[in-house]
Amino acid sequence: MTTVPRAIARWHRLVAARSIADLDDLLAEKVVFQWPAVHTPQAGKAVTKRYLHAALQTLIPRMSEVLQNLADEACS
Repeated sequence: MTTVPRAIARWHRLVAARSIADLDDLLAEKVVFQWPAVHTPQAGKAVTKRYLHAALQTLIPRMSEVLQNLADEACS
C-alpha cells in the first residue's frame, strides 16, 4: 500500500471538514494554481485560496474521491 504525502492528507482533512480555515498553513506564499478550466496559471496564495474555496463549494460531493484517485496516481 502507498503512503499518502502529509500535505495531501491535510488537504483530505480540510475537504472532509468542508473548511478552508487551515488552508493558509498548507499553501506556500508563491503557490501557483493551475487547472484546465483556468487558461492561465494564477499566482499567489490569496487567489489560489479563492479558487480552492470555490471548488470545495462546487465539487464537495465528489472531491474526496477525486483527490484520493489523484493521490493514488501520484504515489504509484
